[in-house]
Amino acid sequence: MKTRLTLTTPTFSTLLQRLGSQDHSFRPRYNIGCGQWHWLVRPVRHVRGQVEVVRSLWGLPSNMDRPLSYVTAESLSRRGLRKVARCVIPIDGFYGRLGDRMKDPIWFHAHNGSILWAAGIHGVDRQGRDAFALITCQANALVAQAQGRMPVLLTWREAPGWLSPTAEEPSLQAIMHPELTDCLRAREVSGRVNHPDLDDPLCIEAEAKAQQLSFF
Repeated sequence: MKTRLTLTTPTFSTLLQRLGSQDHSFRPRYNIGCGQWHWLVRPVRHVRGQVEVVRSLWGLPSNMDRPLSYVTAESLSRRGLRKVARCVIPIDGFYGRLGDRMKDPIWFHAHNGSILWAAGIHGVDRQGRDAFALITCQANALVAQAQGRMPVLLTWREAPGWLSPTAEEPSLQAIMHPELTDCLRAREVSGRVNHPDLDDPLCIEAEAKAQQLSFF
């Protein structure tokens, strides 16, 4: 799967304050790519029931010539979800159909401007910096009309269970689903998002005008 992320909602600044973060560097992001800094939420080590939000690089070390940006829910399920360091990545949308010269990219986004929580795993890169990879699953009915896979998206109620160090394997397995169709909308947008150095509000606007896809 090839995608980029967005976090455009200003409500994330409020969330940072609620979680006690002293980092005030947040700005709306419209084209977050692999290898770039973003945010993750993870459990605080040795402090039960508390979480922290930290800036992290998208991409974990791998044996390949590039960082590990994605890991499939299927492969993690075979390994055992309790064995991995789990986190959630705050986003409000992600792009599909990137790099297709025949069709415009699609921005799948929260319909009400809320934050979506993408399941992930975290660790450190070879320089000791916090890093993460997205977990992907089979696309739901909405996203499948553009591509075969999507990030695993959690509800706000599911996120604490995913982050809990004491969560049981069956409950973690149940979270690995491609639901949340009702909260997503889709919009064909400009090919600007195919250029990782462009990160501005024009990325989420259609080339001519914002329009809903015909199959919604």
